[in-house]
Amino acid sequence: MAAIPILFASFFSALFSPRVWLTLWLALLAASLVESWPYLDLLDRLLSHHPGASFLLDQTLDEDFARLHADQVPRLSASSLLSLLLITFFGGGIQRSVGTEAMVGYTEFLGDCARYFTRNLRALLLFAPALVAFSLGNGALLDWLHDDVLRNAAPWRGEPAPQWLNLELASAAIGAGLASLFYLLVFTYKVARASLVLQDRHSALFAWLNAFARVARSPLRAGLLVGSFLALQIAGQWGLGMVTARLLEVQQDLWSGFAVGQASMMWQAVLVVAQLVAARKFLEVDVVPGQDEFEGTQPPPRK
Repeated sequence: MAAIPILFASFFSALFSPRVWLTLWLALLAASLVESWPYLDLLDRLLSHHPGASFLLDQTLDEDFARLHADQVPRLSASSLLSLLLITFFGGGIQRSVGTEAMVGYTEFLGDCARYFTRNLRALLLFAPALVAFSLGNGALLDWLHDDVLRNAAPWRGEPAPQWLNLELASAAIGAGLASLFYLLVFTYKVARASLVLQDRHSALFAWLNAFARVARSPLRAGLLVGSFLALQIAGQWGLGMVTARLLEVQQDLWSGFAVGQASMMWQAVLVVAQLVAARKFLEVDVVPGQDEFEGTQPPPRK
């Protein structure tokens, strides 16, 4: 199965599983309220005193926002951690049940979530250090390129402009390549979680090694899946974000913007489900008949 059929099959399997993505949306909504609820009244008063939403949006997008509002950082961190744990919890049930031939009840789905939670948590604990190391290395490399290499080769320092332009293009290409590797690493993590479900394994390390081998075997298919889901996410978030900004400018009503924001969160929940299903299908199509580690392409029977 090529990347595009996997994409469509996973997306529509997720879309036509409303109980699953609505449950995930409600869970993520509860996590987001940990951060945002104390500030809803403040945002309402800001909108009532500032025509349009430009003031609010400027404050939200300001690079110094976290520094100027340090009291929000603990809440934001707690909300992000809770969201990550919730996705980890529901991920096992999603990869075990959504898009399979078996009819699964809601109770069985929650049982699968609980059954695979500790395995997925171990996979997450292996993923976190790798992600932090990659992010720090990525940031250090890009800072070096921008602050040292490009600045020293700038035309106003007497260097030839074509040389500076070539370095700028090379820097942009390196940044795009590192971003691609980042998203591919995240996809590999989801494939590792699928390995824990599909193979009914308990070793997170084995699942990671298996996931790296599968992605290395089909890098083009994995890259197309990652790029397609990223395009869907950007398109949906951009469209709903434009609607939200327009509502805030015209109606100056926080709750209308909040409602459209929930539609954006629902879209995000659908894509989370679809990506987890796609990771499982990606693993399924790479099964080699006769290997001892697989007994088939469907998840093992429930015990």
